[in-house]
Amino acid sequence: MAAWKICLFPLFPSLRCRKDGFFLLFALQNFTLLLQCKSEMTQEANLSKLKSEVQGSQEHHFSLLQHENEKLQHDIEKMRSELRHEIDKVTAEHRLDLNLERGRIRDELTNQNAVTSNLTNKLDREIHALEAQLEGAKYDLIKYCIGTLVSILLLVLL
Repeated sequence: MAAWKICLFPLFPSLRCRKDGFFLLFALQNFTLLLQCKSEMTQEANLSKLKSEVQGSQEHHFSLLQHENEKLQHDIEKMRSELRHEIDKVTAEHRLDLNLERGRIRDELTNQNAVTSNLTNKLDREIHALEAQLEGAKYDLIKYCIGTLVSILLLVLL
């Protein structure tokens, strides 16, 4: 009990004068209060430690999520760039194919125009030749008709 007096007296100097049982009761109450304070302080320390651990864990998870987000954004940007490159490549290929096809069509049209011109010229020559033959036959027919008429007229007159 003397040890308690020594421990408690610096905290409560007015209690040194009391000699009855009240001091023991008060000392026990103080002891329980001190134990409660100690347990509360331990709980607060544990709670503070838990809070700091949770906060550290949250910060760690947040940094991991942020890193993962940056990585995903980088991957998305890379895929977007690759997609743009592929689209440009396909567009250029289609443009080249269209230009080549346009050139082939133009060449084929030129060839068809040349063939058509040749056929038109050939037909024109043949038509002119037939017209010339027809004119020659017509002239011969007129000549024979006139000759026949003159012969018949001479026979009738003689």
